[in-house]
Amino acid sequence: MKKRFAALLTAVLLCLSCTGLADVVVQNDHISAYLDSTGGVILTGYDTRINATDAYTLVAIDATRVVYLVETGTDGVYNLVCADFATSTETVMAQGVTLACGYGGEGIYFVTSQEPAKVQYLTYGGALKEIYSSEENVEDLQISYHGLMICFAQDAGAVVLDGT
Repeated sequence: MKKRFAALLTAVLLCLSCTGLADVVVQNDHISAYLDSTGGVILTGYDTRINATDAYTLVAIDATRVVYLVETGTDGVYNLVCADFATSTETVMAQGVTLACGYGGEGIYFVTSQEPAKVQYLTYGGALKEIYSSEENVEDLQISYHGLMICFAQDAGAVVLDGT
């Protein structure tokens, strides 16, 4: 029975990654969350959603918060929102975001529609800094074994932060 469940779960996750919906689950060593079909962020093991604003995709999670993107009404442009577990509040961290990913647990890396060739880093405390700038627009941000990867057109990319 466990083998069948594991195989089914693997198949579902593979299907999600093939459809571009791979960010419906975020996890770290202590906690995980998933995105339901209505935009609700659900912590694993709980029945009720923790967010009031419908989420589009999940970005990061740690022991005190979950970060996700919320649609703005403009195609491909989102608000970066943080939901705090202790206070049950949602805070807009950044507006006009096109790409975002969590790395290292201290903040979020993101690209805005206003500056599509720059990667910025926003700490959970509110400090903002530019960490990378290019002449080409950033097409994707990914976390890999090697660290934070920035991808450009035609799958060219660079490792910006070494994860080792």
